[in-house]
Amino acid sequence: MGEVKLVNVSKTFGKQEAVKNLSFEVPDGSFVSLLGPSGCGKTTTLRMIAGLEKPDQGDILIDGVRVNDVPPHKRDIAMVFQFYAIYPGMTVFDNMAFPLRQRKWSKQDIRKRVKEIAEILQISHLLDKDAMSLTVGEKQRVALGRAMVRDPKVFLFDEPLTNLDARLRSKMRVELKKLHTRIKTTTIYVTHDQLEAITLSDKIGVMNLGVLQQFDTPENLYNNPVNTFVAGFIGTPTMNLLECRVSNSGDKPFLQFDGFSLSEEFLRRNLRKLPDGMELVFGVRPTDIEVEAGEKGGVLHGRVDVIESLGDKYILDLSVGNTVFRVVSREASVKVGNEMEIFIDPEKIHLFDKKTGQRLNMVG
Repeated sequence: MGEVKLVNVSKTFGKQEAVKNLSFEVPDGSFVSLLGPSGCGKTTTLRMIAGLEKPDQGDILIDGVRVNDVPPHKRDIAMVFQFYAIYPGMTVFDNMAFPLRQRKWSKQDIRKRVKEIAEILQISHLLDKDAMSLTVGEKQRVALGRAMVRDPKVFLFDEPLTNLDARLRSKMRVELKKLHTRIKTTTIYVTHDQLEAITLSDKIGVMNLGVLQQFDTPENLYNNPVNTFVAGFIGTPTMNLLECRVSNSGDKPFLQFDGFSLSEEFLRRNLRKLPDGMELVFGVRPTDIEVEAGEKGGVLHGRVDVIESLGDKYILDLSVGNTVFRVVSREASVKVGNEMEIFIDPEKIHLFDKKTGQRLNMVG
């Protein structure tokens, strides 16, 4: 078993609150990522779980046992760092065998275990090689192997793919996914790369400034962000987040933007539930907007200002009044300066309170 639970955990360094009142639960056998920008507290959280930092308050539990005062080597966890350490002057076999020798395993058991893990990681042919002579990707596998030989309750990964090139990083993501599917060891993975988190994880904890913003499945983070930070952090390209103001004093309530408006009828939200003049943030993903040339009665009318080619698709910047929408399109004939009709899926609109950043649940 390898269930991990954090309850109201906080950590301060001097005057800097690195982690604030953090609570989440990682079920046994699941893969959870902590995602966020640099300095958001995700690595500090991982180090507290590992026992390398002690929380100022709150509880860390592994399999229901409070481990705040348990030293790292007694927590039955294995950690792989961003800058994975390969012991120089040792073969791959000796690197992987090192933690087992520290635990006084027999030579026979060590050899059996190392070979077993090497086969899983497809590095059996490297066991007799000098570990320092390997490629970056091979060294990463050795670091993983050294963590795996112990068969720990929990794996902790601190941005392990950051130093790999894009092609190798993509390959290692697949390998990590296959590995977790096979061994089912509880895994907590720290990254600033949303693609890694989304493709690998059962659940993701999005953090900012030491605070857990949302802990949810990748699908819910994308489709139902709880605030503007999550909405803007998850998804590529990022969600359109446009400031607007409620106008519900007349017969037909609407949202007023800089240079255009959207009616309550189109929005399919009851704007009369909101105070007249309330400032909101309107959110819609670039993939939930369609564009088409001609006069077909689109919700809005815009002009193409910028086109970014991604090969099989394009990101368009479209000006509507003084507001810019980003739109994903597969239409190759679009040119800068084209006038386009814009169609927004009203079911995919998000409204946030500008003051608090929190999503307003007001569909229908």
